[in-house]
Amino acid sequence: MMRFTVGVLGTAVEVVLDRASISDELAEELYRGWQHCVTDRQPAEQVFVAIGHRAVVPEEYTWFVRALSPDGAAAQLSDVIVGTALATLIPPDADGPVRPVKVGIYAGGTVTSGGEGVLYGDLANLGGHRRSRVMDALCARHEYLSDTALALELSTGIIGGAAKPFTRFTHGRLSSRVEVPLAEAGFRPGTSALGRLVVFLDWLPEPGPASWEPLSLPEAAVRLAPAMPIFPALQHPLQELVTMLDRVSASVRVQFHDERDLPGLIEDVLSTQIEAPLVLPIDCAVDESTPPRRGAMRRVPLRDGVSDGTTMAMLRVDRQPLAVTGIAPHVWDLSRSWISAEDLTAALVERLGVPDGVDPGELVDDAVRQLVEQNVMVRLD
Repeated sequence: MMRFTVGVLGTAVEVVLDRASISDELAEELYRGWQHCVTDRQPAEQVFVAIGHRAVVPEEYTWFVRALSPDGAAAQLSDVIVGTALATLIPPDADGPVRPVKVGIYAGGTVTSGGEGVLYGDLANLGGHRRSRVMDALCARHEYLSDTALALELSTGIIGGAAKPFTRFTHGRLSSRVEVPLAEAGFRPGTSALGRLVVFLDWLPEPGPASWEPLSLPEAAVRLAPAMPIFPALQHPLQELVTMLDRVSASVRVQFHDERDLPGLIEDVLSTQIEAPLVLPIDCAVDESTPPRRGAMRRVPLRDGVSDGTTMAMLRVDRQPLAVTGIAPHVWDLSRSWISAEDLTAALVERLGVPDGVDPGELVDDAVRQLVEQNVMVRLD
């Protein structure tokens, strides 16, 4: 079989194998990896696969794999198919503000025994070997949506997975990557589920029990933003991402050492009612009418921003998202115009009161230094 079509994130992608460079055995291996999502739908995109640096890719193929050896073909094909499916979710006019129906996210996903969808927001940050161990542990009890990419329907909150072959790293190195058919991995492939939880995983090097804590929506938005290719093209990126996260119900941070603790912990989180504070847009502008003075400071205008009263998420004009907490959000908010350190400290004390046992001027100085380092505030020294 030298061509087959797979359904990924709602897109039908035809895989066309180069007869001149791909053996029947390799063709069967590639097909077997994707057999669980083979479809007879009309393909919207095509991927050409060839082996060897001298292999010729026909000009009509925008998407292609040209692996140097058969060993790397399966991994590269998985990456290209998923990348192709995610690209189709980005409207052609994505240079300007867009209003997508569905967004693609580089994230993992499972469906619990109760049919609830869980999105693992920064799974890739764990590293390849640990990521595969985490998904192995989760899928002992959950259905597998994807270890790489998901799609979130904005109107319903339903997440669907790019249920590609499962990626394992046999020795913890990129060169040891293998793509395992889901049947051989012992996984039950899911299709989609109502998103109920967004989880951000932090691995602990020291042994100990797994724990979790609610994550504010502004902080969750900042952590998830880099995994969303369409994020910079949204009209109000942080505001819209917070709305997406709120629709999925809850966001949490999980700390763990042993991945085998995760399935039970996730079930515990889902049985807990988590209330998130109201998140509102912030005023991102500056007052240009006041003249600058030596020693004065002023915030930098943002492209977008949100706050829940405790944590503020900011999107700089260079499209870099960040989150600040403590008094930093208040310091930034009070510096719409050029303001001296003394006046800023007085305004902060008037708003928050006098802190016990701490010099408020030192607190303001520390917060200003943090905000200047993060390029969201300037100071004229």
